[in-house]
Amino acid sequence: MVDEYKNDSNVAFIFVNIGEDKKTVEKFLNERNYNIKPLLDEKAEVAGLYRVTGIPTTVIIDKEFNIETIHVGFMEKRDLRNYIDALK
Repeated sequence: MVDEYKNDSNVAFIFVNIGEDKKTVEKFLNERNYNIKPLLDEKAEVAGLYRVTGIPTTVIIDKEFNIETIHVGFMEKRDLRNYIDALK
């Protein structure tokens, strides 16, 4: 999904890992060949700000930095794509 929008300056993906240390996160990403660089929220402070109640949580924010939606749980790619494209 990230690759689909990598050349779109209007879309940014920010990944946040909650509650784990850098070594644990790097091991997980390397084992799965994920090419992302998540922010680490070891104390769950960011999770608290966004009222994260489950993992994964997707927060979609518009161009004015307003939260459009918060989705808890797995999200189908087509649904995420629809949210993104509607905001562009």
